[in-house]
Amino acid sequence: MFYWEIENEVTKLKAVGNFDDALELLLASIEFGENEARNTTRRLYSHPYEEAAKIFRKLKRYNDEI
Repeated sequence: MFYWEIENEVTKLKAVGNFDDALELLLASIEFGENEARNTTRRLYSHPYEEAAKIFRKLKRYNDEI
């Protein structure tokens, strides 16, 4: 799933403090996007990476943020 398909859900999950589920959606979206970029001419967008990094930082999972 592309990020724009889950953006509203991620925002809602973050608003209620459900960072683990938001992160799970983001990581699935990142994996999907990377596979699409490998197999098509689509390009990667930085927004899901940035959002995942913010959540890693919020959860104090600094090594995962990189």
